[in-house]
Amino acid sequence: MATSRDAVPFRLASLRTAAGIRAAVAVENQVHELPPRWHDLPAESVLALLQQWDRAFPAIQAAVARGESFGAQTLPVAEARFAAPILYPRKLLMAGVNYVDHVHEMQGHRPDKTNVRPFAFLKATEGCLIGPGEAILCPAGEETLDWEGELGVVIGRPARNVPASAAYDYIAGYTICNDVTSRARSRRDDIQFRYDWYASKSCDTFGPMGPYLVPRQFVPDPENLHLVTTVNGEAMQDSNTRFLLFNIAELVEFLTRDATLLPGDVISTGTPSGVGMGRGRFLQPGDVVAVEIEGLGRLENPVR
Repeated sequence: MATSRDAVPFRLASLRTAAGIRAAVAVENQVHELPPRWHDLPAESVLALLQQWDRAFPAIQAAVARGESFGAQTLPVAEARFAAPILYPRKLLMAGVNYVDHVHEMQGHRPDKTNVRPFAFLKATEGCLIGPGEAILCPAGEETLDWEGELGVVIGRPARNVPASAAYDYIAGYTICNDVTSRARSRRDDIQFRYDWYASKSCDTFGPMGPYLVPRQFVPDPENLHLVTTVNGEAMQDSNTRFLLFNIAELVEFLTRDATLLPGDVISTGTPSGVGMGRGRFLQPGDVVAVEIEGLGRLENPVR
């Protein structure tokens, strides 16, 4: 799938270096490591940049336009080793049952949007989040490990009670998420609660993200992005964000109604049909799962 990567002026990333994980700016096929402080901005991490995003974005954009050196090492994208772009968001909010076809796939009916509200749950961050190329670890005895390719929305300003009409003003950019899930662990029969979101979704390595954070200014139509998830090169999910049940602005409005979202927080917008549960096929050690979203890149992880 074409991702139009070269059309994006720059992307942010978390670069693994000998000195640790550093914030970086990817321009075309080069990755530029940022020093801990750059242009009077804290730049020790992508999260630090997001906390000053109203200043950081125009400064980086201007530096890229000038062809300015960022002051630290530069290397080809092909040689870079990335961590998840944001380490670690205070909140990683996962929208559930948010594609009409996925609701039908899992529950056998198509939802009437007028009768439902958005649904989201929290997924762990530290330990759970991994970057491209890092292994998803299959727990001992796990036989129902599933993939869920998703568009991630990254917050760039403190957001509370944000109307849908203003939602995009609070978004810094977009990334790719894979909401790895144990289907067997999601159901509980021993207590009155039907689902166990923590046990099924928050194991170590169950949150691949990346490789980049693409600023929203370079994604003109996030409600129309082609999304493909493959396992060992075979397409499993092939959809588009235009099929979201609740769109990005509606999710931001709903999720900021009662709680403040902060810079670096991530809303993962839900997954389309084509998950393993609907196929009776699950991830096995040795598999390679990849999620590709138009304009955002490719997130690939082996399973061990």
